[in-house]
Amino acid sequence: MSDWAKQRKLNIQVSVVTIVLVIITSIAFVVLYDRPSCTDGLHNQGEEGTDCGGPCSRECVFATSKPSILWGRAFRISPTLHSVIYYIENKNTTLTAKDLPYRLKFFDKKGEYIDDYKGVVSIYPSFITPIFIPHIKTGARDIETTSIEFTKEPNWQPALIEVPPLLTLNQRIEYPKKGGARGHATIVNETISPVNDIDVYAVVFDQRGNAVSAASTYIQTLEPKERRDVIFTWVNQIKPTEYICDAKSDLFLFTSNGTVTPKMIEIKNQLDRVLADVTDIQFLSKPKDLSWENVIMELLPKLDKTKKLYFAIVEEDSVLTETIKVAQLLNDNYNISPIVFADIDIAESIKKVLSDKGVNSFVESTNFDDISIRKITQEIKYKKCKGEATSIEVLTVPNI
Repeated sequence: MSDWAKQRKLNIQVSVVTIVLVIITSIAFVVLYDRPSCTDGLHNQGEEGTDCGGPCSRECVFATSKPSILWGRAFRISPTLHSVIYYIENKNTTLTAKDLPYRLKFFDKKGEYIDDYKGVVSIYPSFITPIFIPHIKTGARDIETTSIEFTKEPNWQPALIEVPPLLTLNQRIEYPKKGGARGHATIVNETISPVNDIDVYAVVFDQRGNAVSAASTYIQTLEPKERRDVIFTWVNQIKPTEYICDAKSDLFLFTSNGTVTPKMIEIKNQLDRVLADVTDIQFLSKPKDLSWENVIMELLPKLDKTKKLYFAIVEEDSVLTETIKVAQLLNDNYNISPIVFADIDIAESIKKVLSDKGVNSFVESTNFDDISIRKITQEIKYKKCKGEATSIEVLTVPNI
């Protein structure tokens, strides 16, 4: 056989062996190779963490902020029903968590468990989402406290659609003469596209910023540039909330004739022992030719409006009539419930006269035993205040 033929035969044999090796290698690669994926439990293929980030749609937990629970509260809406609302904030600027499961728990005044509620919520980037449960059956038991927990880690995904910006105008609350309450707002779609499936929530606050009730409604579609008035109705009057007043206080001590007496100094020294940390106690005097109305009118604009205000009249037996007149003035003209300090033998008489005249007041003996001190600190330092419902906040949540 010629050298050329030998060489040609050798080349054919090498080619055949090469093709066979390529086929065997390909088959082995297909059979044995575990293709990188976002569920293989490995930190590979450019992932930022194990099966997250990079080519994987799921964001890594270490790169995200947990949902923030801003606040939550329960409200009694009937003899057997409560409603509950929570504000949840998503501080992540580009991530959404859809259908995040949560569990609400309800407790009574003794801290005893009443019931729970399970649901899901979707939260959007840089957005506050209310969780509102309108009808919770509790029977006669009051929900005093609530808690919320997310029962799974959020499945964070990049937000593919922005939450449409909706404008809320004309927010107000009114109390019709026939009873109940009504909230109003105007929702405006300022975008050039329709916005569908909009949940609208209203939260009523008192003058201290405490939430006192909530309600919700629904808008199916809001066309581009459309304005829609929404109304929230409460069948029953929204009850004021009671809370312990924890603000600093101003307490003015005076006699009905406007002079500073030894008894006033004695009372101030007693009160300083228990109220010095929360109350600034001052003497209030009055020139003889000036009326108490003029003195109070001049004083009130100068006071710090963030402080609680108390006027305490130290009764002198000889001017009981003047004490009653000043107490009525404070109550009727300035809506201030005066405190009256009087000797024990006339304290009950003063209390009865003021009560008969419809004056809301607090009368206490000047002998300052332990019971008196407790009563005074309860009235001033730990007094319960009522917050009237004065404002309404309306939030819109398009379901995208």
